[in-house]
Amino acid sequence: EKKEEEEDDRPHADCRVIVLGRPNVGKSTLVNVLYSGGDKSKADRVLVGPEPGITRDPVTVSMEFKGKALDLTDSAGLRRKLKQFKSADPIDIATSQATLKKVRFADVVVLLLDASDSHALVTIQDMTIAAAVLKEGKGMVVGVNKADLLPPASRAHLEKTAEAVMADKFPQFGKVPIVFLSAADNDGVTELMDQVLRTHAVWRSKFSTQEVMRLLTDIKRIGKMASAAQPNLKFARQVDAGPPTFSITCTRAAKASDSFINFITNNLRTQFRLHGCPVRVSLRDANTGEAAGHDLVKKRQEAKRKGTVEEGRPGSRAPPRAQERLKNSRRGPRARGGRRVRPGEHKVRKPSFGPD
Repeated sequence: EKKEEEEDDRPHADCRVIVLGRPNVGKSTLVNVLYSGGDKSKADRVLVGPEPGITRDPVTVSMEFKGKALDLTDSAGLRRKLKQFKSADPIDIATSQATLKKVRFADVVVLLLDASDSHALVTIQDMTIAAAVLKEGKGMVVGVNKADLLPPASRAHLEKTAEAVMADKFPQFGKVPIVFLSAADNDGVTELMDQVLRTHAVWRSKFSTQEVMRLLTDIKRIGKMASAAQPNLKFARQVDAGPPTFSITCTRAAKASDSFINFITNNLRTQFRLHGCPVRVSLRDANTGEAAGHDLVKKRQEAKRKGTVEEGRPGSRAPPRAQERLKNSRRGPRARGGRRVRPGEHKVRKPSFGPD
């Protein structure tokens, strides 16, 4: 495994690209066209054919595009897990796992779709692949292959509605770049690679603290309409690139909801034009340094299940001694008047009227 990681980690490449998609959408054909530069006299680098499943192992080729050194990886078609287990083919399962491992070494992923698919342009499996790309934090460009097989009217309608479809299916990537192409005819391939380089530049974007703080001021001005229970944003900066990651210091971070974090993320994406790649935002409490949102809740729930919750943990309202007194005061029921009731003892209340 170490040798494989060393081979995949190629520092000389300016951009590392992997082509993902369902079986028989034209991934290998696209890689051959890019590798040969459109010269049909050159031999194919990877095997192609009409039958799905010809590519088994990921194949990486080195090429140059507009002065940039690229590592382009062809991958096996990813099928749904249910179909994998039904076929019970260990090779199919192993190739899918190897393909997903290759994603972590890439910078940009080209998600290739089949325009001639009569069922839907984006299937559940495509959304599963996009979820894996999002988890790894990679940039993504959508390529709609076999567009030459569509009638002119159908292609025009698909190009008009594709942006809305992608925004609905892949909202975590913003306005994901979409390119209609025909790999077999070398049509739209250059435009696809141009979008790959643009997405790579966005994925590696860096912004100064002054720019981020200026945006934070605008967000706070809009946020005054929200409830006072929402976090109060204090300071923000970019802590990493590839993908762009921002850290925001605030008070009441534990009360941050998912919608509040999405509101900040969408403002960052819109202001800095971070489309085609995930944007990560982490909130930190100014007093305790704890993470915000569902991460904090999940952390405390796991600690409670393991029995490792510490009294007087950072962020608790009462000091340890006060927590201990509060804990002891709740042991067992109390009689009316404040005295603790011993087992088997009951205090009878005297009636306020009637004979003595």
